[in-house]
Amino acid sequence: MPDVATVSESGIPDYDVTTWNGWAAPRGTPPTIVRRLNEALVRAAAAPDISQRLAEDGGTAVGSTPDAFRRHIADEIARWKTLVQVSGMRAD
Repeated sequence: MPDVATVSESGIPDYDVTTWNGWAAPRGTPPTIVRRLNEALVRAAAAPDISQRLAEDGGTAVGSTPDAFRRHIADEIARWKTLVQVSGMRAD
C-alpha cells in the first residue's frame, strides 16, 4: 500500500509493536513439571522445521526460561498500561 503513510510518517515516532506467543502453566504447578515442560518447549522451538515454519510467517522461535517469560509479561503489562493511561483509552 504505497499511498498509505507509515505510523512514523503519521506522527508517531519510535512506534514498535510486535506480537508474541508463549506457554503458561497454572499457578501452583510443581517446579519439576514446569522445568520439564520448558525443556520440551525449548527443544521444539529450536527444531529446524519449527523455526523454518515460523520464519516463513515472519516469526522467530525463542526458547527462554520461565523467569525470562515472567519478566517479558511484566514488561508488556507495564508498557501497555502506560499507553492506555497516556492515551485515555477506555473499553466500551
